Amino acid sequence: PPSLILLDVMMPKMNGYEVCRRLKQDERTREIPVVFVSASEDIEDRVKGFEVGGADFVSTPIQEAEVLARVKTHLELRNTQLHLEGLVAERTAELEKLLREQSERLNFAEEQIRTLFESSTLGVAVTTYEGQWLTVNRALVNMLRTTEAELLQRRVNDVYVDPKQREVLLAELRRSGNVRDFNLHVLRDDGSTFFARLNSVRLVLEGSEVIMAMIDDVTEQMLAEQQAAILQERERLARELHDAVTQTLFSASLLADTAPRVWEKDRTIAKQNLSQLGRLLRGALAEMRTLLFELRPDAMKGQTLGQLLDPLAESARARTRAMIHLTVEDDRLLPKNATTALVR
Repeated sequence: PPSLILLDVMMPKMNGYEVCRRLKQDERTREIPVVFVSASEDIEDRVKGFEVGGADFVSTPIQEAEVLARVKTHLELRNTQLHLEGLVAERTAELEKLLREQSERLNFAEEQIRTLFESSTLGVAVTTYEGQWLTVNRALVNMLRTTEAELLQRRVNDVYVDPKQREVLLAELRRSGNVRDFNLHVLRDDGSTFFARLNSVRLVLEGSEVIMAMIDDVTEQMLAEQQAAILQERERLARELHDAVTQTLFSASLLADTAPRVWEKDRTIAKQNLSQLGRLLRGALAEMRTLLFELRPDAMKGQTLGQLLDPLAESARARTRAMIHLTVEDDRLLPKNATTALVR
């Protein structure tokens, strides 16, 4: 196509204005600059020329230098426009290529994340702060022994055995933005329960804050730990039984065995031995009561702090022969969940 068109206005059958209008309607010639050549000096004619898309006007009779100068100017403008359009097209192509590559990477990453999400052995869920399930993976659905459709219709609070745990979790999330190794007692859809360890983080999704949680069923691990703790506690009680009660009873048996002979030889010493025998037996009884408390935590129910500490003081007196006095001011019952731990 031509780089520039010099167009007469007054022509037979079709004037220059109509030619220009049609040129501007055709995509192939739309961007070619049109310079009108006319003898008319009427301002309305010039305005009409610009309205139909003309770039300039040259009056006749023409002046060669003026025409060449105007043509040169419009050719330079056209070349500059073409150059800029080329740069824009080149840059657009680069950006489109970059966008495609980024989109491909994002799609690949999304596929990878989705694969990890679905194949993970950990239960994964995204929820709102208000307790609505947004998405869950297959592992969590299996843990809760339900279906995805049923779970998404329920509330997050429904799976908490103790709903107060969720309040604690939300408070920590708002404070630090994430929660690690949060122990959770979870209620399944069939009414059974299991123990879980939860890690969660606060995220922003489409402008809204949400919670992503990863849940691991640690019931077997906790049962194993409990069994190990029970075994360790039994071994400790056996050691204490041997080190304290058995030795005290052995000493008491020696005193009891020698009491008749000592009584015949020296009644003062015999009385002292009998007094010591009583202390030993009371100490052994206190030790046994302490051990029974530990073996039977239910026995601690209804006991005040003083009543719980008294056998400990008595066994310490018998074992160490120290002058131990127990005084409890404002004696009272202890919270049930603290009694066993405090006594131990």
